Amino acid sequence: MNRGADIESTNPVTAEAPWLWERQLTETFLPGQVLVRDNPAGRIERRVHLNRLLVAQLTVAPQTVEHAAAHLDGLSRDERSSLMVHVVMEGGGYIEQRGKVLPFRPGDISFRNLHEPSRVVFEEPTRLFVIRLPATTLNLSPGGRGFDAVPAPRIVGDAKILADATSRLLQDMAVYHGQRLEDLYTAFALPWLLAGCYHSQSKPELPSPNVSRWQQIMRYIDEHLFDADQLSPAACASAVGVTERYVHRLFSLRTLRFSRFVQERRLEAAHALLRNPAYRTQSVSSIAYQCGFTEAGHFSRVFRKRYDVTPSALRRSAIDL
Repeated sequence: MNRGADIESTNPVTAEAPWLWERQLTETFLPGQVLVRDNPAGRIERRVHLNRLLVAQLTVAPQTVEHAAAHLDGLSRDERSSLMVHVVMEGGGYIEQRGKVLPFRPGDISFRNLHEPSRVVFEEPTRLFVIRLPATTLNLSPGGRGFDAVPAPRIVGDAKILADATSRLLQDMAVYHGQRLEDLYTAFALPWLLAGCYHSQSKPELPSPNVSRWQQIMRYIDEHLFDADQLSPAACASAVGVTERYVHRLFSLRTLRFSRFVQERRLEAAHALLRNPAYRTQSVSSIAYQCGFTEAGHFSRVFRKRYDVTPSALRRSAIDL
């Protein structure tokens, strides 16, 4: 067994180089996208990598970090079957996964899987510990009757014990470089503490009209994603029973735009179909139309801008594999 640990610290990255901050997050955790706000600054104070456990201490400015299907597709099998856990010390925001919007505040622990797309919105400056670990640590179903293949997203309150253990792990390992036996025991105990937190009573979702309306909008988009005629802010507002202005406001609160959000979802679907052997006989134009794009030329341009490869080239590379 390797009794050492990889320990690193990084310098803060500010809005002058938001791409660098996004790259640091990608290199530390997994590929994702930082949706820019006024000042997408961040700092990874410390990070420890011991066996399959990754722990980091972060300070972030208000921003949104998205892990779309296209980001997750490139992960290894082990990475895809992992969990991301946030132990929140200061600040707040919410996580989104499976159509749920789960708010977190200081003292909370958030859980989300890396098998499904997700989004983390930091609504204010936030200090937190981020932990990545195998999902098998937590996925015993209640009563021990088996395993949940993909653990559901969850928010659990009262993280003091876990926060103290995580802080000690990072601080002690930074000094002793993970060579002490007690550091190893602390590292091995963290997953069990997390498992206990995950299966304890989770915080209920807030019955906020904002959250409820957002979930209704997400359901409408899912149902009409590939229908170019029915998927518009006006149609969505009419179906949900709100004004078009309110729809745009909900997207703005999440630093999003309706049209770009829909386009991203359609591009992800087209990306998956182009790589699917069952669709090899269909033309690129046909796939574009099926995914809600009305012009093949426009589809090719936005696809290349998004993935840095043309639809045809992506299909050829998938066939070669």
